[in-house]
Amino acid sequence: MIGKLVAWGATRNEAIARLSRAIREFRINGIETTLPFGQWAIHQPAFVEGKFDTHFIEKYYKVEELEQCSIEEAEIASIVAVHIYEESTRQLKAINVGNSKWKNRASLR
Repeated sequence: MIGKLVAWGATRNEAIARLSRAIREFRINGIETTLPFGQWAIHQPAFVEGKFDTHFIEKYYKVEELEQCSIEEAEIASIVAVHIYEESTRQLKAINVGNSKWKNRASLR
C-alpha cells in the first residue's frame, strides 16, 4: 500500500462528495492505482444509500464500466491537450511576428 485516502463529513453525502473530490485530485505517477475503482464504487446507489455488504463487487462491478470511463477520460484529455498546444503555438507565432530586429542572412545576399 502506498497510501490511504480518508474523508469525513457531517453527513454520508457530504463525506462521499469530499471523498470524490479527493480522489479526483489525488495524484500518483508511474504506477496504476485503484483510484478509478474507488471513484466508481462510491457513486454506486447501494454504496450511497449504505445498503451494501461483502458481496458488493460481485453484485455491482463490471470491468467494462471502468474501462469505458478510462477511454472517455483519455479522449477528453487528448482533445484538451491538442487545444492547449494549438493555443500556445498560435500565441507564440503572434508574439514573434515582425518583432525581431535580426536580419535573415539569406535576405542580405
